[in-house]
Amino acid sequence: MQRTAAPNLETALERAAPSRSQWHAWTRGDPALAGLTYRDVRRELRTGDQDRKDRLLGALVRVTRADPDAFAV
Repeated sequence: MQRTAAPNLETALERAAPSRSQWHAWTRGDPALAGLTYRDVRRELRTGDQDRKDRLLGALVRVTRADPDAFAV
């Protein structure tokens, strides 16, 4: 069964989107994010297999540990 994100979750994710310069810095710093846009990562988290989701979530955790204000939430 494919789950879909609630519209309010999508709105919250858009508000928490990093700036373009932040995102580029993060993608350069973590191979799991390389070549992906923030939108790509969000899509992969909804549709990717469990291994892919784990790698992306791990990368996002590393980003937020290195830059606690990363997502301003």
